[in-house]
Amino acid sequence: MEKVASLPSTPAGGSVAALNAASAAALAEMASRLTADKMEDGALAKELKGMAEVFHSYRVKFTDAIDEDAKVFSEVLSAYKLAADSAENRKIRDEKIQESYKKAVIVPIKLAEDIWAMMQLIKMQHHHIGDSYITDSAQAYMLAEAALKSLLYHIKSNLMYIRDKEFTEKIEEVLEQFG
Repeated sequence: MEKVASLPSTPAGGSVAALNAASAAALAEMASRLTADKMEDGALAKELKGMAEVFHSYRVKFTDAIDEDAKVFSEVLSAYKLAADSAENRKIRDEKIQESYKKAVIVPIKLAEDIWAMMQLIKMQHHHIGDSYITDSAQAYMLAEAALKSLLYHIKSNLMYIRDKEFTEKIEEVLEQFG
């Protein structure tokens, strides 16, 4: 039997959500830019070009978040691989697991907040987009919404493993803003 090479443990769900968010930002950016180029209303064209710039910055941020989330998820997996052959090693391992899970919650929380803000901008954009790009704007919103929902699910799943009640309560307060 052929030996299979070791496959990576990432991307994790947060990385895929970041990819979806980057795709949403790219679609929204394109729709804003192309609509602005066709507009006769100079003020509205300027507003849409400004939105395109913001969507571009979100796209870059979300693309970077793909690797950032993969990195923190890898830290969780690495922490579980630490030795647990003595009381001292079990304590070190447990502390690393807890620390890594916190990072695995903080990264997607920041990402979720940015996605939420982008979704509000897409809603504003949607009112000004011409018929040619209305479906792109709608699809951008749907991709962003799917990214946000999946992140919230991952965050809540990771919170179950964190024993720091003060930390989990703060995160749960942040999650409330998303409904």
